[in-house]
Amino acid sequence: METFADHEFYRENGGRLTEQEYNAVAGRAYAEIVSRTQGAATNAPEEMKDLVKMCECEMIELFHSHDQAKEMLPVGISSASNDRLSVTSESGHSSGLEAGLNATCAKYLQFPVNLMCRWV
Repeated sequence: METFADHEFYRENGGRLTEQEYNAVAGRAYAEIVSRTQGAATNAPEEMKDLVKMCECEMIELFHSHDQAKEMLPVGISSASNDRLSVTSESGHSSGLEAGLNATCAKYLQFPVNLMCRWV
């Protein structure tokens, strides 16, 4: 599995997931960055390399959190409530996951070199 950052880099930068949890979603984060940059992140300039890694680490946490929330609901159920715990699933492109991925890419992949710029 290809990644931009390894678990050690992730932990050194405040990550709290175990290596197994990290590895379970790292490939999805890598693929998401490659897709959103149309491959530009794979040969990013030196000044962007750590930013790409930070983006991937944040995406890994987003995917992990999203997967954990999905596991709380049975297939076909969009919300559940029990005592004071309430869980609701979002769907479509306006979901919390999509918004989180968009914000993460905007934060890390646009400066000092815009890796998301598709017209250059």
